[in-house]
Amino acid sequence: MTDEIISITKTKFYDAPDWFEAYKIITNRLNHINDHIIVYIVYSDPDYGWYYLTDDGYTVDEIYMWGIRIDEEFDMILEYVLGDDFEYIDTDGSYEIVSGEIYIDDDFGDELTNFLDTIEAVYKEFLG
Repeated sequence: MTDEIISITKTKFYDAPDWFEAYKIITNRLNHINDHIIVYIVYSDPDYGWYYLTDDGYTVDEIYMWGIRIDEEFDMILEYVLGDDFEYIDTDGSYEIVSGEIYIDDDFGDELTNFLDTIEAVYKEFLG
């Protein structure tokens, strides 16, 4: 739900084209150290309102900082937790969790909730 949003700030990714729009969303959901979960909504085609969601690598990076090895077993467990709706991509050694499809604005509230539920499930699986 959109009531999970504390703030939204337009941001610029350093390697993105000028037409690329991204917004940093601070949510009221908390991670394993009681810090707010941050996600990004990325408009890859703003003219059509198409977007995807990403955690920009925060989730897996935090799990790694707690001593969990990022290896083949980790990959298999992570893929299982993410299910069919979400995936992770390796961008120069940083694993981003992203929505597996492109959405339109009408879907935003439900898709954000599903994404946050999945991020919480990943934390729970690896950090208990």
